[in-house]
Amino acid sequence: MTLSPQYVYVKGPTSEVGQISQVGIEVNVEGAVADVTGAAEPVLYDANGNQLTLDDSVEILTDSVTYDLVILKTKLLGLDFVVTGEVADGYRYTGIECDVTSVPVEGLKSTLASLNTILVQDPSLNVEGATRDKLCTIDLNSYLPPNVNIVGMDEERIEVTLKVEALETENISVDADTVILEGMNSRYEYELGSDSVEITVRGLAEDLDRLRTEGVEAYANVSGLAPGEHAVGLDFNLDDSYELVDSEALMINVSEGDGTAGGNTNGGDAAEAADLNAGAGNASGQTEDATD
Repeated sequence: MTLSPQYVYVKGPTSEVGQISQVGIEVNVEGAVADVTGAAEPVLYDANGNQLTLDDSVEILTDSVTYDLVILKTKLLGLDFVVTGEVADGYRYTGIECDVTSVPVEGLKSTLASLNTILVQDPSLNVEGATRDKLCTIDLNSYLPPNVNIVGMDEERIEVTLKVEALETENISVDADTVILEGMNSRYEYELGSDSVEITVRGLAEDLDRLRTEGVEAYANVSGLAPGEHAVGLDFNLDDSYELVDSEALMINVSEGDGTAGGNTNGGDAAEAADLNAGAGNASGQTEDATD
């Protein structure tokens, strides 16, 4: 609040004036949504903050005090936690648990306009070498911009849990019939040498359960394989939730065919051969018509 003048002069007997400890004004801001300006009569207070009523021998030489009161704005800001460090091998950091996800603050309108979150970069938010959950206590006041204050919260220190879970390793069987053969040659036939292949995958327990249910997409690149038996390594469509620890090779027997690709195919060479045969048939038909 800005006041003018900033000093008020009082005249009267020492016994009366000596009771005055401070002078102020009273401003009603009930329901105010914008800055408030005006003028008010000075009010006298004793050392305990009680309003004084003095006799007529005391004269206040300043009739009124003008004021300019800035009404602070409020805004709800989200919390953005910055977690550093790497957990121990065989474990994974899975996220933050915190009962407080946003904080009400007050400040000048111009200050709050550019704020949407509170960036919390506390040194305790570190999971280096962790093998279990870590509980951290954060004082949010340490991360507020200047002239911004938290309002409406009983406690401005919050508890944050950094979640760390152990990884599990599991063997999963992939049906050989579901393996997609890429780069097939239409001159060859491809025969799978086994019904399934075993892969070893590491991940969180719930993710491994989902993988068992949904299955694994597997691919074998057979381009350039000559007739004979080959042990072909597989590629798997696994997202970042999983780590492929080991996988068996798929035995594939390649033999001379009748021009029609066998087994799983991506449709490339086979489709090309079909188009060429169709073109040859059309050319033959045109020759016969011309002869007739």
